[in-house]
Amino acid sequence: MPTTISVAELMDKPYFSIVPVRAYRLPVADLKYYYSTFNPGESIGLVDAYLRRDGALWLSFLDGNKRPYYIKLSDAKPDLPALVIQGVKSEEQKYEDAKPKESLVDKLPRYAFIALTIAALAHIGGKAVSARSHF
Repeated sequence: MPTTISVAELMDKPYFSIVPVRAYRLPVADLKYYYSTFNPGESIGLVDAYLRRDGALWLSFLDGNKRPYYIKLSDAKPDLPALVIQGVKSEEQKYEDAKPKESLVDKLPRYAFIALTIAALAHIGGKAVSARSHF
């Protein structure tokens, strides 16, 4: 099942890819704007911003001189375990977390029904045993 993560969840978090990723000085996949290639498992940087350009989603990072560089998100396969360690939650996890939890009070009618059923069966079983013992 695919995991969906909101790009807003990535803000101010280190981004790691499991494949090599090219970074560019502008959000354009053109070698004349080439900045660097990040290897799998290497931190690309802290996500500073994101933008959509020509139908593609780009993540923006800042270098040591506060100059932006960009990666095309579709080229960078995220390291999901690294994101989970940082507290990033998938949309599926947020949905599960938002579901109301069943409390003990909610479960009482079900447990009471089971207990009463067992008690009734035990009572009926006890009468059947005592009825047979008279013969």
